[in-house]
Amino acid sequence: MWDRVIGTFIVLLAIAYMVESLRLPRGTIASPGPGFFPVLVGLLLFSVAICFAASAFKKPRSKQEGLQVSARHRVISVVIALCGFCLLLPVAGYPLAAFALVGAMLWQLDASWKGVVVISLVSAAVSYYFFAGLLGVPLPWGYFW
Repeated sequence: MWDRVIGTFIVLLAIAYMVESLRLPRGTIASPGPGFFPVLVGLLLFSVAICFAASAFKKPRSKQEGLQVSARHRVISVVIALCGFCLLLPVAGYPLAAFALVGAMLWQLDASWKGVVVISLVSAAVSYYFFAGLLGVPLPWGYFW
């Protein structure tokens, strides 16, 4: 049942996102405006949401629906990690917050501590370079730097 509720919610969320993104000037392919990328993301989100909702309504209901206890704990841990990232971002800055987020999620996937450290460092550095360096997105450094 929850997959049907979630599928319907995501479709409605995608529609609301598209309505809001269409209010921004889109520009052209040669000179995209601020609404160009949000419209593309909205189209992709809507397409995926429709596919997810359709598959949720197609499959028969089973009496044994729901997540196992270990899967629930992992989902809750990821939600807590994302909330922690949002709270940590302005204080600690993007590099440290990204490192902590990726590390927490990898730890929940039972990765080795060496793998957690290496992958978290690389992903924080690469994502910072991509967003701040290549795309010019101003990312916070926090109070520690």
